[in-house]
Amino acid sequence: MAEEVWMLQTKKADFKQIGARFRIDPVTARIIRNRGIEGEAAIDRYLNGTLDDLYDPMLLKDMERAVSILCEAVDTGKKIRIVGDYDIDGVCSTYILLQAFERLGSDVDFEIPDRIKDGYGINESIIEQAHADGVEVILTCDNGISAFHQVELAKKYGMTVVITDHHEVPFEEEEDGKNYLPHTLNNTCVAPPRMLIAFLENNLRADGSVRIPEVLRPYMGGKAELQKA
Repeated sequence: MAEEVWMLQTKKADFKQIGARFRIDPVTARIIRNRGIEGEAAIDRYLNGTLDDLYDPMLLKDMERAVSILCEAVDTGKKIRIVGDYDIDGVCSTYILLQAFERLGSDVDFEIPDRIKDGYGINESIIEQAHADGVEVILTCDNGISAFHQVELAKKYGMTVVITDHHEVPFEEEEDGKNYLPHTLNNTCVAPPRMLIAFLENNLRADGSVRIPEVLRPYMGGKAELQKA
């Protein structure tokens, strides 16, 4: 087996000055620079950014469709299961989504695959258990973008699947470039925390069919004033 060689990027900057300016370790300053972040404004946004600094979630593919599906599921009392992942972004995404749907009064629970027994991502046994438990909508986070067979199985059982995943859409290398697998293009690939805000913003209705808890209002911008809890 060939010996692995680790390469350390050495992009230049005054790391001590950046560290002193933002009260961070020079090593952290080096990591930020290696990620291509330059200038005080960009560094400040990276370290201290807020929800207002994020891009419009509706720019993401199929976001409106995902929001519509989830709103309908909440309004009609469908049983929702969030399927996350065992790493830090999967656990945090699961928690954020679970808290939001619980506050909306949804019939919701979650499943995090066992690292040893299940491995990464949604699998057939998770789909089978969801079917047995009467789940109608599966919402993944941090996984699912390549789970073709699993999604087909869920659809066979009559379940709706919304995929939220930051990983790359699978593709095949061909002579003229990358050929993205056609059946992945109907999946919804989004960042779960921002998707939550989009969901809440677009679920404010004059008829009061969904009550928004006061605790969420600071994160929702001006639209929160349209309806009182």
